[in-house]
Amino acid sequence: HRLCDARVALMRGHGCVVGCGNVKEAVMVAIYLEVNAGIQMDAIRLGDPVYLSPGEIAAGDDRFFGELGISRSWEYWHLRAGCEGL
Repeated sequence: HRLCDARVALMRGHGCVVGCGNVKEAVMVAIYLEVNAGIQMDAIRLGDPVYLSPGEIAAGDDRFFGELGISRSWEYWHLRAGCEGL
């Protein structure tokens, strides 16, 4: 099995595997995978959610996975984890 162009592969009964270009991006994907799964479960409970189109996903990709988005997220998690001096 392989990820191809995907960042995540879900493994039934085992969780998931995250593959990214660097540790910062992998941490971001892992954190938001859980956050977004919770949001999706809540949306499904409320009715039929309208998912983003492939074009909408592509339009947001640079914003969220561009250098600025990843760096700002990493800085937040770094401080929150108490790792300022590392």
